[in-house]
Amino acid sequence: MEQARREQITDAAVQVLSRDGFSGTSLASIATQIGVSKGVIGYHFGSKSEVLEEVVRRILDNATAFMTAQMGHATSYTDALRTYITTNIAYLDQNRDEALALVEVLVNARTAPEAGAVFAASHQDALTSLEQLLGQGQQAGEFAEFSPRTVAVIIRASIDTVTNRLQTEPDLDVAGFGEELITLVTRMIKS
Repeated sequence: MEQARREQITDAAVQVLSRDGFSGTSLASIATQIGVSKGVIGYHFGSKSEVLEEVVRRILDNATAFMTAQMGHATSYTDALRTYITTNIAYLDQNRDEALALVEVLVNARTAPEAGAVFAASHQDALTSLEQLLGQGQQAGEFAEFSPRTVAVIIRASIDTVTNRLQTEPDLDVAGFGEELITLVTRMIKS
């Protein structure tokens, strides 16, 4: 029961963050979203910062699970890279409220440092994994010579830009953006 309530609170926080932004999100506004008293939120989470940390953790866990399920089907390094980009973009497209909530928290990471730290660790892991994939593709002769770290940063930055663009362009063709990114990255890395 407690876990179900924590999930309900986290879901409500995502909705409030995506709708009202960081400054419009409080324990009271989250409580109102699910029709409970602020004390119920306080019982499960000690502070707004703890709620935001859980929001970030859950979004990243969900995204990782979504992508990992698809990555196992790749038959080459090129296919794995295409799948990596496609699944990242698809997750953002299919979970726009989560994407917007994540941006709201990260833009305000100074006031939610624990949530920012969770994201930073996850982002570093993603960069390292992507860098390894690119390096392995080079060793296998599928990819040209380049700095795997630099290309990993370029790819991650391009994917991460989608969440920012969704704030100002709610009708953004996310899938089209992803396809164009795949085309450009493929041209950049091929031998």
